[in-house]
Amino acid sequence: MRFSARFHFILAAILCLLTGFGLASQAQTGFPPCREDGSIPDGYNQCDCQEWLTYRGEYNNPEFEYRVKLPDRVVAFDSGCVGNGHGFDIDLTHPNSGQARWEPWSVIRTSASRRSREELQKGIDGWKQGWSKDIEVGRKTSVQLGQPEQTSLGSLPAVRLKATWTEADHGKLISEQIFASNPEGTISYEFVMICAANRYEKSLKLFHALVESFRYVPR
Repeated sequence: MRFSARFHFILAAILCLLTGFGLASQAQTGFPPCREDGSIPDGYNQCDCQEWLTYRGEYNNPEFEYRVKLPDRVVAFDSGCVGNGHGFDIDLTHPNSGQARWEPWSVIRTSASRRSREELQKGIDGWKQGWSKDIEVGRKTSVQLGQPEQTSLGSLPAVRLKATWTEADHGKLISEQIFASNPEGTISYEFVMICAANRYEKSLKLFHALVESFRYVPR
């Protein structure tokens, strides 16, 4: 799946150049099944994959040179389909559940991709522009976009983005996003959280715990 499609379903127009990922079942998503090779059918930006992997304690990805410690009892999921992000998802509504049943407006997503530092920066620079269409048609109202802030992800310099908005079906939502590149500028790492405003403080604690436990482990 292209980097420009990875977060589309979670954040719609938050990151026009950094959007989209898959969900757990067609009954929940309304998206068609993925092809046998894991690719997305023509005419869609997302597909439904039935194969899920479960993680407890730690997520370790030697291929993309990072690991993340999972807090006690927290369960993470990763779609085994080809083309999805090299990371995991946590259902913020049921973070201790053994079932992948999260909703796209209540989730933490981590991902890694082989994208250059320049491509990542291009997406960050276009962040605010990505909101335009949803604002114009009224899908998102009361939108407040923070300025990019310098932060860190483990030992890596990173950029933090924050947004607050309202949707008719889900009320006031808040997103936190952190993006970083490895020292060579060949791998991009993304941490994304989206949750209801009334769950923000609790969700943010888990998000911060994951971010702080990130370790870049070069091969």
